[in-house]
Amino acid sequence: MRIPSSEGIRWDTVSVTVSTDKREYEPGEPVGMMLDARNDGDAPKRLDFASGQRFDFNVFDASGNAIWTWSANKNFIQITGTEILQPGESLLYQTDEFIAPERGIYTVVGCVTSSEPYKGQLIIGVEIEPLAINGVWSGESRKTDRSIFSDHE
Repeated sequence: MRIPSSEGIRWDTVSVTVSTDKREYEPGEPVGMMLDARNDGDAPKRLDFASGQRFDFNVFDASGNAIWTWSANKNFIQITGTEILQPGESLLYQTDEFIAPERGIYTVVGCVTSSEPYKGQLIIGVEIEPLAINGVWSGESRKTDRSIFSDHE
């Protein structure tokens, strides 16, 4: 079951939704993450990429420290590429490589790594009662600069 984290907030004509397969996890459990980038415009949207990498996920602890990056142990073909999103089309990226760490609240950030990056984020809990997070499961989506890959904003 996919749990949306945002309303698919539009930036330009691209909306980004980051979701997970659950809201709460046990330590040691894999976290299924999905990133859906959709062209909500009336014209094709061109996304240019500097390498074979098309997306990334980052996980931050409650203090804002990066604790996991999907691309950290990956190699990507070093050739530019383009994806054309027709109106209404989506690019869907997913992984279940992140393992829920110790008890706490974590922020999952998903990013389309195009030359104009788009990202979304959400909050998940590990061994946390949903009420303890006060229902804050929605995320945000915005166009950003490439600094997401080295620094948390």
